[in-house]
Amino acid sequence: MLVDQVEFANVIVLNKTDLITPKQLEILKASIQKLNPVARIITSTMGKIAPHEILHTGLFNFEEAETSAGWMQELEGIHTPETE
Repeated sequence: MLVDQVEFANVIVLNKTDLITPKQLEILKASIQKLNPVARIITSTMGKIAPHEILHTGLFNFEEAETSAGWMQELEGIHTPETE
C-alpha cells in the first residue's frame, strides 16, 4: 500500500505542490510526518528536483530496515501486496 511506502521511505517527494494551497501543503506534510517522522520531505513543481536530494543520500540504514514491522511481515509471508 501507499501507506507502507510512506512509512518505510527515507525521502518523500511531493510533486505538483504549486497546485495546492499552502494550508493544504502544511496538512499533507503534517500527515506524512505522523506516518514517518524521520523521512526527508522534498517539495517540487513539475518534477524538478536536484539529483543530490534523492540519490546517494546515505539515509538508508539496513539494521533499522530489518526491524521494521512491514519488513518482518514480508519475510513471514503475512503482508498482502497492494496489487492484490
